[in-house]
Amino acid sequence: MKIYFFSLLFMFCSDLFAENRIVYLGAGGEEEGTKTTIFDGGAKIFAKFNERVKNNYKTAVAFDGGHSESEKIVKYDFKNADFKGSFSAENYNKTISDIIKKIKSNPPKISANDKVMVFIDTHGAEKEPNQKTHSVSLAGAQIKSFNSGSLPEESINLDSLSELASLAKEKNIKLAIIDGSCHSGNTLKLANDNTCVISGSLPNQYATDFTEFLAKKFQPGKSIEQAFIEARLEADGTPFPMISSPYGKKVQEDFAVFFPYLYYHNEQEGLDKIDHYLEINSTQNLMCKREHEFKELNNILKFYSKFRDEHNEIFIDFDVRELKSNIEKYKTIQDKYLSKFNSFESINTELDTKINYSVGNSSIEYTNRELLKTNFKELVDNAKADAGKTRDRGQKKTYFEYAALYSKCDQAKNNLLKMNSFKSYSSTIEDIKHDEELSENIAAKIGLELKKVYQAYYKFLQKNSNLGKNPCADFVI
Repeated sequence: MKIYFFSLLFMFCSDLFAENRIVYLGAGGEEEGTKTTIFDGGAKIFAKFNERVKNNYKTAVAFDGGHSESEKIVKYDFKNADFKGSFSAENYNKTISDIIKKIKSNPPKISANDKVMVFIDTHGAEKEPNQKTHSVSLAGAQIKSFNSGSLPEESINLDSLSELASLAKEKNIKLAIIDGSCHSGNTLKLANDNTCVISGSLPNQYATDFTEFLAKKFQPGKSIEQAFIEARLEADGTPFPMISSPYGKKVQEDFAVFFPYLYYHNEQEGLDKIDHYLEINSTQNLMCKREHEFKELNNILKFYSKFRDEHNEIFIDFDVRELKSNIEKYKTIQDKYLSKFNSFESINTELDTKINYSVGNSSIEYTNRELLKTNFKELVDNAKADAGKTRDRGQKKTYFEYAALYSKCDQAKNNLLKMNSFKSYSSTIEDIKHDEELSENIAAKIGLELKKVYQAYYKFLQKNSNLGKNPCADFVI
């Protein structure tokens, strides 16, 4: 049986065919001028796995592009790779299309029960309204923000994997897609009866280094599902890794009421999902819905407390009382700001009407709400710095226009702050950003206990229920 190991962290040369293949793509969007990337640790771990299976797999690597020490990992740690290149759009597209061609060829070179793994470890943005999944960053430009619409042109929409997933189902091919980027929970929408999808975070959450823990668990003879549940318990931080197995879907559906208590603000890292969550949930109707969900959450905690006592055979030590105490504390803090935001409902039209600002040939739209939340001084500095890096006169002119444009927006922001209603709104935003009780500390405590509850409940479901076809268990490395 042919086995294809296909990771979206790296690419391969399509005319080199081997029965066993590892393809590893990623590390795009990193800061220019540095020697390393934050993805180097994961690449080294994957390289060690590759070394363990070097006699059974051919490997191709397309990692980063532009960072000297990172490129040394590709050159020296992946000694046996038959292709080594950058994580470019050309390499990505060629890799995916080549796999699809092998499936569609007559006779097919990838057929029923063969395996393809897609492993993505790069920066990822929020889902756009017209997307099924989300976009991730390629090599070639530094990502400066992970929010919606913020990725540079050097990015790829993971909706492009839809055809591969459909073919896997049609041809009974075992496909695994692993997306370790921020907002990667969106990628679970690619899952089907033959496609197992693993994410490093929720759809609206930043990711950290879950893929490193996952790669450590890769062993011949172990299923993707088993590697996931082992890595998930060991991974640190607040990100909530997800899996598309039927058991994963059930646990994640039940756990949705916990998700608001995993959002936090860390000013140093700019991780500010909590203020966005509070803002959009501050209407009276949504606050009432939140109270209903909190009652449901308490009932779930009671269930898990009883569950813990009754199922010693899968015992994992978790403290429901500690979890409940931290959630109640965090809810009290969040409710204070929800109440404040609710008082701004009367000026929503003023806050949310889009206004166009222009300088020369450059223009941009902001709502007053966006103006009040944006650090334009930083944007001005970034635009001027970019202007200083390019020799292209046209680009230099555009950068300077944007510097002037951001200065114009900053003046508009300052004018708004002279009005009491807008000043109060801006003050609330700043209070959230500087409230230490809305930091990662308490969210991490909640996340730690929640990982243990997740693990115990997942194992219980595996042992005591049959929820249907499980491509994550069927995919054995």
